[in-house]
Amino acid sequence: MNKNGYVLLGIIIVIIIGIIYFTMDTPTTPTPVAPNPIIQTEPVSTSTPVVTATSTATSTPTSIASTTKTHTITYTETGFSPADLTIKTGETIVFKNNSARAFWPASNDHPSHTIYPEFDPKKTIAAGESWSFTFTKVGSWKYHDHRAANLGGTITVK
Repeated sequence: MNKNGYVLLGIIIVIIIGIIYFTMDTPTTPTPVAPNPIIQTEPVSTSTPVVTATSTATSTPTSIASTTKTHTITYTETGFSPADLTIKTGETIVFKNNSARAFWPASNDHPSHTIYPEFDPKKTIAAGESWSFTFTKVGSWKYHDHRAANLGGTITVK
C-alpha cells in the first residue's frame, strides 16, 4: 500500500470513529437557553411526603413556614420550561419529563455537577417520569441535562 493509501485509510478510520462518537448520546457544549415564562405552582403541605434526592445538607430548615410551594419544570426535546425560575428557600421543584427520551437534571459544572452536588439524582429520569428536589441553599444555581448539556437553565433561591 502506498502513502496515499495509508492516508485514505486513516481518514476512513477517523470518520468511522466520529460517526460512532456522535451517534452515541453524549453531552455537547452548553449554550444559553432562552427562558420560557410558563410556570406551574401549587401549594404542598410539609406533612405531605415529597420525593427528593437529598442528603442531610438539603433537608428543609426549621425556619421555613409549615406550607411550602412546589414548582414544576417540564423537560421536552427542546429543553426546560421554564428554564429559569426564582423560588424561596425550602421550596421544591419537580422536574417532569415530557420528552420521548430519558434526561438527567443536575447542577453545573458539567460533567462533575460540583456547584450544588446534592442537586443531582445521579441517574436518568425516564420519559413520562419526574424527579423532585428541595432547594435549601440560597444562591443562583445553573443546571443542565447531563445527557444534553446544551439544555439548561438557572434556579435562583432567595
